[in-house]
Amino acid sequence: MEKYKKAKENIVKNCLRIKDDDRVVIITDKETQAIGQAIYERGIRVVPCKVVIIEDYTVRPAKKLPDKLANDITDFKPTVSVYASSGKEGELQDFRFPLVDLLRKKLNCRHAHMIGVTTQIMETGMSQDYTKIYKAAHKLYDLLKSAKNIELTDEFGTNLQITFSPQLSWKCEDGIVDKQGTWINLPAGEVFTCPQKAYGKVVAWEVGDYFSAKYGLLDKPITLTIKDSRVTNVEGPNKKLTKELWQYLNKFENGARMGEFAVGCLLGLEKLIGNLLQDEKFPGIHMAFGHPYPEFTGQKSWDAPTHVDVIPLKVTANVDGLPLLNKGKFVVELN
Repeated sequence: MEKYKKAKENIVKNCLRIKDDDRVVIITDKETQAIGQAIYERGIRVVPCKVVIIEDYTVRPAKKLPDKLANDITDFKPTVSVYASSGKEGELQDFRFPLVDLLRKKLNCRHAHMIGVTTQIMETGMSQDYTKIYKAAHKLYDLLKSAKNIELTDEFGTNLQITFSPQLSWKCEDGIVDKQGTWINLPAGEVFTCPQKAYGKVVAWEVGDYFSAKYGLLDKPITLTIKDSRVTNVEGPNKKLTKELWQYLNKFENGARMGEFAVGCLLGLEKLIGNLLQDEKFPGIHMAFGHPYPEFTGQKSWDAPTHVDVIPLKVTANVDGLPLLNKGKFVVELN
């Protein structure tokens, strides 16, 4: 049986919708090269494709976007790009932001970002029915796009109040990127915005950025205290993690400010796997501190070069007083 068959079909046909006149560049690394090569082999059946391996141009973690890497990609003249690579500490600001800017803004590519993609993700999240995910995302978007507030609780101690601004937009990440100069995370399936205000506590069982690969799912969670939308305290039994996370959140101005609130709807997933690329799409709630995705949310009054997600479990969520989730299960019908 062909490896990653359903995942590759989703990437090439259903998500990126590659056409006869496209040219596809796949940026990967030695750790993830087998997946990058598999996407290449499926894409090359349709259009010209090029694989670029990051370590051929720089050591990891990459401290900047190398000129030769940028030039080789530019010379290929891609119309579609895929970033299928592991994540390394510090690369978001110094390497990945400039790379995505090159691909989207200068080269006008349709871009799929698959940071931290693994065989497990290709065989689970990327192999689901993306027609159903598209429908679920848009139903969820219709429920949330005019929301004023949300209340979150869980049995572990999460108790969070979040308000939303009508001046900020919700983004429906439905799995399709069909317009030049736009991008999406894959696997997909979430609806998100930048909150106006947040206060309370969230008990997190997984932390994003490079923490996901380093720590995976936590045996014992950490608790973040949030006041005026900012993390004011991080506590938990893993003192190394809490200290490291606190320092990272406060490394840059607004790094500890809540920049994203999201509801995942990647239907078909059965459990968290300890990889944030997929787990943030798991049906339920997650949020992030730092970069507020201004191109999607319209939040342009502040920014940060970091973006750290956290995932609570078994959340009960009420939107404007109406139930959305009960102990992690959708109350509303999304199928």
